[in-house]
Amino acid sequence: GNVIKNLKYDTEEHTYKVRMANSNTKVGQSNGYRIIYYVVKDDKEIYLLTVYYKKDDKNIPNNFEIVQLINEYCLS
Repeated sequence: GNVIKNLKYDTEEHTYKVRMANSNTKVGQSNGYRIIYYVVKDDKEIYLLTVYYKKDDKNIPNNFEIVQLINEYCLS
């Protein structure tokens, strides 16, 4: 996946976003699903933060919400 830049949290780990096509439509990856995950490289851990459908604008998390998910589920 691609690193999500400009997230403000206290670790040197990275958060990634992967685009995935919706097999129910013929629009490809650009209007498909997004998977956001957090990686702790030293511990070889991957945390699934969220999956959302790109066309459903009300469910797209902003950077602040992504950091909240990391703090709540990955760093506690």
